[in-house]
Amino acid sequence: MKKRFIAKPRKKHKKLKIFFLSFLFLGTSFLSLKAVSHLSLEGSHEELLSLLLSHGNRFIQEKKKKNNTLFSKTISYLLQVDIKKPSTFLYKNYQGIWKKTEVEKSSIIEKEVEQSKNLLETPPKIYIYNTHQKEEYQPSSFLEYSVSPNVMLASYILKEQFDKAGYPSLVEEKSVQDEVSRLGQKYYYSYKVSRSFMEDAKKQNPTLSYFIDVHRDSVSKDISYLEKDGKGYAKILFIVGLENPNYQENYQFTKKILDQMEILVPGITRSIYEKQGDGVDGVYNQDFSPTTILAEIGGEENTVDEVYNTTLIFAEAFLSVIQT
Repeated sequence: MKKRFIAKPRKKHKKLKIFFLSFLFLGTSFLSLKAVSHLSLEGSHEELLSLLLSHGNRFIQEKKKKNNTLFSKTISYLLQVDIKKPSTFLYKNYQGIWKKTEVEKSSIIEKEVEQSKNLLETPPKIYIYNTHQKEEYQPSSFLEYSVSPNVMLASYILKEQFDKAGYPSLVEEKSVQDEVSRLGQKYYYSYKVSRSFMEDAKKQNPTLSYFIDVHRDSVSKDISYLEKDGKGYAKILFIVGLENPNYQENYQFTKKILDQMEILVPGITRSIYEKQGDGVDGVYNQDFSPTTILAEIGGEENTVDEVYNTTLIFAEAFLSVIQT
């Protein structure tokens, strides 16, 4: 009786297949890293990126629930970050990922730590919130992380600039939409909810003197975009509610900021829109304080870079006004 022929596993071919797949994976990782090498997150606000990445990226959310894998270890090694801790992205400047970067001197680090400590000990003066927190912008540099940036992006940029200037600020992180849903109310109820958040913040931080409600408009990009000296900006529109009995004070405060922005970058604003009547709020919580303003930064087609550029100018103008 003849013995039945049993094919032996082709170990050599299997090894080649594994090698090929590994090479393909590493090559893809390399190209992905090169694609994001133009990004520069240096100086970005830690809370901002942690919030955007952890809430907007399924990969990172899933990895938080699992133990370390070969994939996560490889990516962490290549990026020199902890893939499961989004805030570590902030300490890398990917414009220099292919170059050797110098390590900061200990004296500089100690100085920054001391500045942060002093900031934490200083009572906040500015409260930044978003009545409509889910208003989104056009993804651009964050697209690689599957993140859709919303108006909270601008809020954290403002906070970073105010903090650096010695004016500590708070960004409201509680969800207005969740609270509206919990109360069984509709979208128009958002201003009442954000008002309650303002009152709570003021009660807990009596030093708060300025209140900024950051929105995003729904106009097309031909209305919301400005290019000046080779740089793109998301044009800003200010809203003043005429149904506030003391709206003149809010208007004058807003006008000062608008005028200063126009000095810095002519054409960056879209004027002040005075609103009242049926179908609008008409007050926008501006009766809470004469230094409460509502700013519509850009439209849904503006990119993160354009919003960032405008928000820096807004912060500079705002600081200029309150320092005089």
